Amino acid sequence: MPARPLRLGVVGWGRIGPVHAAAARGCGAWELVAGVFSRDPEVNRRKGAQSRIDPQRIYPDPATMIEGERARADGIDAVAVITPNRSHHEIASAFLDAGVHVVCDKPLATRGEDARDLVERARARGRLLGVTYPWAGFPMLREAREIVAAGAIGPVRQAHVEFLQLPPEGDIGWRDAPDLAGSAGTAADIGTHAFQLTEFVTGLRVESVRAELIRTLPARRLDDTAFVSLRFASGARGTILLTQAAAWNERVVGIRVLGAEGAVSWSQADSEILRVGRPGEPERKVAAAAAMHPRAAAFVATPRGTPDGLAGAWANLYREYAIAVEVLAGRLEPAWLDRIYRVDGEEGARGVAFVEAAVASSADDRFVPVDARV
Repeated sequence: MPARPLRLGVVGWGRIGPVHAAAARGCGAWELVAGVFSRDPEVNRRKGAQSRIDPQRIYPDPATMIEGERARADGIDAVAVITPNRSHHEIASAFLDAGVHVVCDKPLATRGEDARDLVERARARGRLLGVTYPWAGFPMLREAREIVAAGAIGPVRQAHVEFLQLPPEGDIGWRDAPDLAGSAGTAADIGTHAFQLTEFVTGLRVESVRAELIRTLPARRLDDTAFVSLRFASGARGTILLTQAAAWNERVVGIRVLGAEGAVSWSQADSEILRVGRPGEPERKVAAAAAMHPRAAAFVATPRGTPDGLAGAWANLYREYAIAVEVLAGRLEPAWLDRIYRVDGEEGARGVAFVEAAVASSADDRFVPVDARV
C-alpha cells in the first residue's frame, strides 16, 4: 500500500462513477477527493455531496478542476474520466498535460489517432494512462493467461469469446448517439471488453477482423449485436459474439482458448473456477490459490469458494494503478512492474483500432486489418 492514500478526482459520474469510487476505495490505496460530477450545477453539487467531497473541490468543469487542484499542496494524483466516449481525448489529454495520471473508461477514444495521441502523451510525460477493462482483474483469467503463456495447452489454435446481456432499460442516452458514442454501439461498449479479453488471455495479437454489426432493436440507432471473426498474427483463428439484446436476465461473459495440446475455459457465471483440459485426461479445475501462478494468486482477495466477483476485479485494477503511480513517482522500485499487468493505454488504443476495423468490415463485408501502430 502507498505510504498515504493516493488522491483521486473524477470527471463524469453517471452509472459507472460509483463503481470507480468503490473500486478505488475498496482496494485500500485511494481516496476520492475532488470531481466534476455533472454539467448541471445542482446535480454536480448533489452528487459531490453524496460522495462526501469537500464543496471547495466540487468543480464546474475540467479546466477549473485542473487549476484548482494544481494550486493545492494536496492536489489529486490521478483522475478517472467517466464521460461520453467523444470527450475522452479532450479531457484525458488536458490532465496528462497538467501532469496528472489518468484512468479512463473504455473505449479510450472514438478515433484511433486520438487514442494513439493519448498513449504518446502519457509516455512523454511519464504518467499512467489506465483503461478500465475489469475482466482482466479476475484472478482466474490471470491464471488462464499464465497457463497459456507457459505452453501448457500447446500453441493456441482458436479463441472464442462471448459477451451477451439484456438491453439497457429505458433511454440509454449518449451510448446510442453517434455524435457522443462514436461510430459503433455495442461493438464499442462491450466489444472492446471482449477484444481485450481475447488478447489478454491468449497473449496473441489480432491481425484482422471480419464483422457484421446489426440492429435488432427497432429504437436503436447504433448496433446492438455483432458477430466477429478473428485472424491472429500467429495464424490462429477466433470469434467474438456480442449482443445487448439478449432476452434473458443473466449476463454471459466467457472465453474458451483451444490449443494444440489442450484447452482452458472460463465463465463469469462460475468465476472462481478455471477449467483446463487435455486429451485423454480428466478435466482439471483450478480453484486453489496455492496452486495458482503468483501474479494471479496475488489478487485473490477472499477465501477460495467465496467469489471475488466483478467488484473485486475492479478493485484489482485500481490496486495495480496505485502500484504503477508509486513506481512512476520513484516511491517503489521499477521491479514492481514485473508483478502486475497494468491494463493501460496501449490496450485501450488496441480496442479503438478493433472498433474501427469492425465498423469498416461491416460496411464492406471483408476482413479488415486491425491497426497495429501501438
